[in-house]
Amino acid sequence: MTISRNRPRQSLIPIGKAAQETGATVKCIRYYERIGIIPTAPRLGSYRMYDDKAVERIRFIKCCQKSGFSLEEIRQALPAYEAGQLLNPVNIQLIGRKQSALKQQIQLLQQRLEALAELELRLHAGQMDSCHSKP
Repeated sequence: MTISRNRPRQSLIPIGKAAQETGATVKCIRYYERIGIIPTAPRLGSYRMYDDKAVERIRFIKCCQKSGFSLEEIRQALPAYEAGQLLNPVNIQLIGRKQSALKQQIQLLQQRLEALAELELRLHAGQMDSCHSKP
């Protein structure tokens, strides 16, 4: 992950700018704080202010979500991320489980696609005497 070069390192930015830089919404960032997957940001007046570390953590979370991970799964990966151990046994296991689940979903969707094609053929042929599902 890279840090935006549009501002000096270790500067504090308001929540709106953090949202813009990470692709998260302001509401989403507030939710992340509320559930504890990012630390509560310090305030400058009434504005939450985020440093580079917080912005990078939000980017990591958004990247994981785009890959299909739940917030609970991301919570499990965060300690290693914070320690700089991106590829570690916990994350490898999480990724492996996610890949297996996605492969199962793909297989199920392929079966449904085949069943739809079979149904369409039967409808065209006027043959609805049986509808067998494949195991």
